[in-house]
Amino acid sequence: MVRGLQERGYASSDPDADDARKLNVILTAAGHAYASAITKVIAGLNRALGAKVTPEQLAAADAVLRMSIEDDRVALSTKRIRPPSHAAQA
Repeated sequence: MVRGLQERGYASSDPDADDARKLNVILTAAGHAYASAITKVIAGLNRALGAKVTPEQLAAADAVLRMSIEDDRVALSTKRIRPPSHAAQA
């Protein structure tokens, strides 16, 4: 993944000075612009979907998607993501 970002000019990487097992990935200006563009598209899609479903439907879909994650590490990381708020989607 990192190599692909580097090849596209979206990131650079440096070995971690304190831990040789780690690789620090730094977004370039182009990487920041791309991330911003993606975030805006996702926000627009979320608003469009949020306008078509009820808060209950949105909460149910969120619960099902979270339960479908089988990887324990990924599942644990979803606990840091706040459930959707219908008001925030509108």
